[in-house]
Order: sequence, then C-alpha cells, then structure tokens
Amino acid sequence: MRGKILGAGVISADDGNRYKFEEKAIQNLENQEIDKLVNADVDFVINDGKADEIFILNTPKQSTTLTEKIGNDDVQGVKTKMFIGLGLRLGAAIPYIGLLLSIASFVFQFLGLSSAKKLSNSQTIVKNFTISYIVGFVASIVTTIGLAGVGISAMMSQNCSYSASFGRYCRDSGLSGSVLLLLVVVVIVCAVASIIFMHKYFKELSVITEQSSFMTVFWLYAIGTATAIIFIGVIFFIIGIILEFVAWSKVDKIKETSN
Repeated sequence: MRGKILGAGVISADDGNRYKFEEKAIQNLENQEIDKLVNADVDFVINDGKADEIFILNTPKQSTTLTEKIGNDDVQGVKTKMFIGLGLRLGAAIPYIGLLLSIASFVFQFLGLSSAKKLSNSQTIVKNFTISYIVGFVASIVTTIGLAGVGISAMMSQNCSYSASFGRYCRDSGLSGSVLLLLVVVVIVCAVASIIFMHKYFKELSVITEQSSFMTVFWLYAIGTATAIIFIGVIFFIIGIILEFVAWSKVDKIKETSN
C-alpha cells in the first residue's frame, strides 16, 4: 500500500483511508525526525488495522523561507503562523493601529489552527477558537463604548447653567443609566461565553499537542478577561501571550483526535 504521512502517527493511504502507525514501524527512519516527515510518500502494509513495515520513499523538502513555512500545513507551519499571530496580538493595545493588529492576529491564528485541524482531524478546534476570539472582541468593544459613555457623562455633568425658573440645569449628552446597564449585561454575557469556548479550545489544544501548559495559558486569559474592566486584566493577557509562545515552542507533534 502507498500513502502519505499527514502528521505524527497518521498516514493517508491511496485507498482513501487513514491508518495510524507507531514510529518504530518505520524501517528506514535512521536519524530523521518524525515531525519533519509530514507529506513524505511511504510504502507500507496493514496489520490489525494499522500501518506497519513502513518505508519512506522520499523526504519532503524542508521549508526555508517564512513564506514557505506559512504556506505549509505541517507542524512547523502551524507554529510559524501561531507565532506571528501571537506577536501581532501583543500590539493589539497600541492606539489607532491596535484594531488592525488584533484582526491580523486572528487571521494568522485561524490559519495556523486550520492547519492543525488537518493534522489532528479535529472538527471543533477552529470553531471553539473563532467563537471565543470574536465574542471576546465584541466584549472589549462594548466595554470601550461603555467607558467612553461614562467619560462623556462626567464631562457633561460639569456643563451646567442656572436660571431663576429651573435652578441648576445640566445638559447630559452621555449614556443613560439603562443603556449603561444593558452594556454591562452584554459585556458579562460575552465574557462568560468567551471563557467557556476558550476552555474548550485550550483543553483540546493541550490534548492534540500533549502540552498541558496550554491550560495554564487558559487560566491566565480567563482571569484577564474577568478583570479587564479594571485594567489589571492587561497584565494577565500579556503574561498569557508570553507563556503561549513558550508552549507552542515546545510542540513537536500534533496527534489525531477522535472528535
């Protein structure tokens, strides 16, 4: 049987099926690293539903340029796209260009996880990440609007005049109390939803990469989301991004999931 290595432990065969294999089943691995063999053509036999007696027919050319790494769906390609996305996310708080950097960060992480989806055969990792990111983004926008409204209300409260008929009269162009209450409810609902889907995303990510440190990253992001309105959350987000960099740097394989 002929096929192609999709990722660590999985071969896509010419018969349209996928077969799992163990590294020791490769007969001519020699000193090659298994994660560098993604897309390699192989010849193998099937024993008990698994690929066995595997022979590597060719070694895929390793990507050398950034463009090639971004375009690849192997582990290195996933990590490259995630690194770029996380780097852009660090700049999301920069005035004026922060929104554009946040969008660009989402795009690169989405592409990286789309590649991880192909390697892991996951049906939920991209969905959970996307929902968490977008809902969290909405929460941050609504929070900004609410804070701006409070600021405008405070300034307008100082714009008062006096008259014999009405006494002290203040023009208030800020947000009303009911509108502010509605914004607070929206922020809380979005924040809770973001944390729920974020937990699902990082839990699955820790499984397919075998890096439990991703769950530590989740808790930092969750605390950051919960405390964002008092600005302490920014510190947790920054620490979380740095630790996520470290966690991705340790990833050397992405295994297939059963969902």
